Amino acid sequence: MLAVFLDIDGVLNQGAGPGTPELVARLNEITDRTGAVIVVHSSWRWQYDAHQLHTFLTSWGVTGNVFDACKKPEDLRIDKKMPMSSRRDRPLAIQNWLDDHPGLVRQFVILDDSPNLGQFIGTPSFIRTEQRVGLTDEHVDRAVLHLKGVTW
Repeated sequence: MLAVFLDIDGVLNQGAGPGTPELVARLNEITDRTGAVIVVHSSWRWQYDAHQLHTFLTSWGVTGNVFDACKKPEDLRIDKKMPMSSRRDRPLAIQNWLDDHPGLVRQFVILDDSPNLGQFIGTPSFIRTEQRVGLTDEHVDRAVLHLKGVTW
């Protein structure tokens, strides 16, 4: 299986609110061209479960399979004394999700506007967007190539 780990704010919109149609269309292009499923790692998962996130995303026009959402910070396997923020929990949430689904994901990309994605920084799997811009055509091309196994 191929997977897109999706942040919402700064990827599908320019900072907050519902998805912007042209940005949603770019996400759809990634999932249409690769068949990748979507796993939400956005801080939106703190307030909404996977089903609710699926409902939001599809109402905005997302056509890809919203497969799951990462765990909420309080459910992650971490040192509970460590302070948690939306920026620091994301790499842990993604790694926990991958660990909980061993062998399921063959290739993945992470779409996020945060520069703080821990062990994923500097890897072709991490595609950083800009908060006020969101997902661009260049990001789409990089994501599709990576999901198809093209390395650079």
